[in-house]
Amino acid sequence: MREISSRTWRRLLRAPMLGLLVAPVAVAEIAAPPPMWGLETTAAENATDDPAMRQFQAGADALRIGDLDAAQEAFSESSRLNPRMPQPLVGQADVEQRRGHNEAAKKLLDQALELAPRDAAVLTARAAFAIRRQDYPAAEAELKKAVEAHPDDFRTRLALAELYADFAGRPTDAAAAYREALRIDPAHAQARHSLGMALAATGQFKAAEAQLRKSAELAPTVPVPVHALGRLLLRQGQVDAGLASLDAALKIDPHFAPALLDKGDVSLAQGKTDAALAFYEQATVAEPRSAVAQFKRGAALQVLARQSDATQAYLAALELDPNLAPALNNLAWLAIGSGAQLDMAATRAARAVELAPDNAGFRDTLGWVYRAQRKWTEAETVLEKAASMKPPMASVKYHLGVVYLDQKKLDMARRAFAEALAIDPEHAQSKAALQQIEKES
Repeated sequence: MREISSRTWRRLLRAPMLGLLVAPVAVAEIAAPPPMWGLETTAAENATDDPAMRQFQAGADALRIGDLDAAQEAFSESSRLNPRMPQPLVGQADVEQRRGHNEAAKKLLDQALELAPRDAAVLTARAAFAIRRQDYPAAEAELKKAVEAHPDDFRTRLALAELYADFAGRPTDAAAAYREALRIDPAHAQARHSLGMALAATGQFKAAEAQLRKSAELAPTVPVPVHALGRLLLRQGQVDAGLASLDAALKIDPHFAPALLDKGDVSLAQGKTDAALAFYEQATVAEPRSAVAQFKRGAALQVLARQSDATQAYLAALELDPNLAPALNNLAWLAIGSGAQLDMAATRAARAVELAPDNAGFRDTLGWVYRAQRKWTEAETVLEKAASMKPPMASVKYHLGVVYLDQKKLDMARRAFAEALAIDPEHAQSKAALQQIEKES
């Protein structure tokens, strides 16, 4: 049994459609989801005297590295050598869909189904095609056909569970499907982990904890399940136990960025900003392409009033993910304080609102940017919308009151400050504003 890196813990259905037609390797401590549908192949395992299969394997290898032309050529040759093989048709379909030729891909998958109408791998490949098109009912139908045809096939059971968990948003169904998969292979650590996550999503925390602990036992050299356990414990307010699990994950892999980020989050919540920054910086080293790590580093720097450094961290996050709404929002907020590049700030704040329209805080930032630009009407409109959202926020009501004051709308300002104090009776700025209004009245 070979060791498998924690980086292989990827979701089965996020990979291309071809892999289930390739012979699987022996499963190590966890399921190994490599480039294609969760199954790896080795030269020894796929050694064959069949020229058609050799060409198919050449196409699969080319597809793994993204060489679509070479993959297409090899799959086509495989089909020419053996027109009755479904595998190269699935491979060609994968190439066509990657190129955006969905109709051509569907025709090839239909041909594969005609050759092997009950083949679980072909049906699962058709499900992958549907998933890429976000047609989840069609994907479910294909996977249910595969399960019906091969009720004891672990991979199809797992694929159905992953569909429910990762794409359809049906954690209860996912949990049931994972249990069916585990009935076939009870020692499958990744399925145990995923069952735990599905149970947690339905609020069954004790049952989820048990599954995550079992997954960690089955995969003692992988930090993922023990890290998930730590997050679950923290979610339940068990801070010490949660931190102990995060430390256990980092003992397995000191460079495991998700655990470093969570340690930083806990430190930040505890007011230990320097410690949080240290964890976030370690995470950026461990995962230099992580926009989230750069963003969180920026947030810690902002709390430490290192505004210039925070700005650079947020910009680095946006280089990695231009649509990271919190980074756009925080950059806009920093610009309000400096009074520089307010037009850019407004653009960024508006984009954050566009990306996350239900976030009242982002609307609050946009309204405050408009105020800095002295665009009173725009500021009032945006802040009134933010103030109407749930849950109510005292800071948003206060900002709305200030904008009313800017426009000499004293009664409306008084009401906004009073509403802020109804939300937070200790909101000092609203208290001071009300006192000032009464003093000047």
